[in-house]
Amino acid sequence: MGATSLAIYFRDISSEKRQQQLVEENEERLRAVANASVDAVYDWHAETNHLWWNEGISHVFGHDPADVSTIAAWEDLIHPDDRNAIIDRYRSARASRAETVELEYRLIAAQGKYIEVVDRSRFFYATDGTLTRVVGGLRNISERKRAEARLREQAELVNKAQDAIVVRDLDHKVLLWNPSAERMYGWSADEVIGRKVTELGINKSSVFVEAHETVCREGSWSGELVQTSRDGRTLEVEARWTLVEGTDGQSGRVLAINTDRTEQKRLEEHLHQASKLEALGQLTGGVAHDFNNLLMIISGNSELLEERLDSKSLDHELSSMISRAAARGADLTSRLLSFGRRQTLQPVAVSVQSLFRGAGPLWQRTLPANVLLDVEAVSDTHVCADQSQWELALLNLVLNARDAMPLGGTITVDARQSDVSQTEAAELDIGPGQYIALTVSDNGSGIATEHLGRIFEPFFSTKPAGRGTGLGLSMVYGFARQSGGTVTVRSVLSEGTRISLLLPQAVGVQNSIAKPQASQRTLVGMRILAVDDNPELLASLLRLLASLGLVGTGAENADQALVILDRRDERFDFLLSDVVMPGSISGVSLASQVSKRWPHIGIVLASGNIEHGGPVENMSDHQFLQKPFRRSQLREALLKASQKTADRKEHNV
Repeated sequence: MGATSLAIYFRDISSEKRQQQLVEENEERLRAVANASVDAVYDWHAETNHLWWNEGISHVFGHDPADVSTIAAWEDLIHPDDRNAIIDRYRSARASRAETVELEYRLIAAQGKYIEVVDRSRFFYATDGTLTRVVGGLRNISERKRAEARLREQAELVNKAQDAIVVRDLDHKVLLWNPSAERMYGWSADEVIGRKVTELGINKSSVFVEAHETVCREGSWSGELVQTSRDGRTLEVEARWTLVEGTDGQSGRVLAINTDRTEQKRLEEHLHQASKLEALGQLTGGVAHDFNNLLMIISGNSELLEERLDSKSLDHELSSMISRAAARGADLTSRLLSFGRRQTLQPVAVSVQSLFRGAGPLWQRTLPANVLLDVEAVSDTHVCADQSQWELALLNLVLNARDAMPLGGTITVDARQSDVSQTEAAELDIGPGQYIALTVSDNGSGIATEHLGRIFEPFFSTKPAGRGTGLGLSMVYGFARQSGGTVTVRSVLSEGTRISLLLPQAVGVQNSIAKPQASQRTLVGMRILAVDDNPELLASLLRLLASLGLVGTGAENADQALVILDRRDERFDFLLSDVVMPGSISGVSLASQVSKRWPHIGIVLASGNIEHGGPVENMSDHQFLQKPFRRSQLREALLKASQKTADRKEHNV
């Protein structure tokens, strides 16, 4: 029989064992690292469809790894609103053989609360492209999301802030430039971010440098800056700067919150100027009133004196000089009263066309040959104003324009309708509604900025000594304000000035027509009661009245006048009373009582200042004389008062 043989085969698998051991050690090490991670780490094998999780799934989300061991279980934890989109993203990544995927979505925790997560995964494929494994991790980013939301809210607030918010580093490089900064300064954020704010030409004063040094030294600064916008506008800015300490090795930042106060400053200046002009008006009105009483004494007595003197004598010439000086003084006080809005105006509906047609030749005669006058055609609108004062105001504006062009030029006069809105009315300090803007413009020297705020002040003038009184524009301003309007001025040095007189438009009113002349009947022998608290002025009035043939009786106040009128032994035909008098009864109140109790008495009121004597509208039934007045004016007023009384008696009024 044959021999039996035994073959023994030995293979050294020591290296394989060591390799397997290394793999297991690496796997164990990786799992240990994964378990030590604060994130939830996962490992999915396609062959087994098993989803392995480290301990982070329990620590972060509160889930047992065994409960989330399949892809389906993981999908169930995704927020319903996010689920389909996330699954589609994974499928797309798998189809395109993407190696890495990063997604953000909401995952439900064990307590039922959804947590914001970022999911970063790594895909592994076989050589044929089949997905074999996915390794990744979930990180809780809820706090980051909340911080981002807060930042978005803060950014929204910054973007919606009305103030310009600018952040710059300590070298002035712009890091943040909000929309309000864009609107305020004129540069977009894209144009300035990364550039130095000092390159923009916004800050041209030394205050900026001093403020920057202060904020770096003390941590904050607040104050006012004068800055310049991109288009060259001057900005009045209220600034609040704070030094924000840098983090992560960054240097500090300057947070600047700048508020544009330009319009507010302009309105404050406008209010200040209006208040100043109002105070000046009160002062000049009071002075003019007292001065007019003195002028009344001077002019009245000088007029009577002239009649008694030989017209060829030196005394007559001296008396005439006194009368002329008094007349010039009366004109001066009239302008002061106009500025102070204390003149008695008689507003009527005046045709602008008719006034321009009538006054145009007069304006032309006041101009030298090298000054052209262009009166532009206007529609036949009507202004509600005192015609004589309006004509004088426009003449003053034309003369001012002439004086601004010593080398010649063109004066343009026009009128336009203007619908003043509520907003514009508040700014102009007038009522809203329809106005006529009567504008006189020139191409002369213009007015310096520092003078613009003072041009309406009485006696202010930039003309050489002896040229003008400085009352022309103040009279225009006072007339406009008393008429319910205003004056606006635009001027540019070396280019010219445009002054607009805004007056209320007359609506539904008939044109003014010439009043018939008063009756020419005599005043001789008629009795008149004269009332004035100034004894010297009262004596002068009685002498003037006597020269007209009237029999006069004097009273120093309204109470005394009523006592005299109550006497049965005297019957008066006229009452001549001052408007402003001491005591509880003013001239206007006295006139009202007299017209009711003694309707046959003709009433004439006189004053140098009506401001404190009662509403002007209460005088409309009586004749009014502005002091100082001449004897002829007094006679005319008395005749008109007599005619009005006769008309009233005829119509049983």
